[in-house]
Amino acid sequence: MAASYTRLIQGMSGFLWACLVQAGYFDESTPTYTSGNYFPNKDGGQALEEAGFSWHAMSELGVDNMEKGDIMVRNGHVEFFSEFKGETEYAWTWGSVYPQEPAKKDSSKSEVAVKYSGIWRLEIE
Repeated sequence: MAASYTRLIQGMSGFLWACLVQAGYFDESTPTYTSGNYFPNKDGGQALEEAGFSWHAMSELGVDNMEKGDIMVRNGHVEFFSEFKGETEYAWTWGSVYPQEPAKKDSSKSEVAVKYSGIWRLEIE
């Protein structure tokens, strides 16, 4: 049965929740979280940990070690990392602002390193 999205929050945090439900990492009963709740020790962060994701602080990970699909977290925003082309970030960041996904962002590697607190990564062994 397809998931019901009547509780879907508009914006990227709602899109993240819907993707995690569809992929089977979150149950439909998992609350929808705003982006600020995806930090470690917050409800969304704890839900990601329970689903098998690991937190990596950007200051320790470094932008050159990011991988496609990493969930990037900063105060007020989450998005899925795609890649860097040269110094330019590409990410899946749902919304009407970006007509094509992954979207070419206006953030350079050095800006991503400062703006984002860290990433969540599914550690598959």
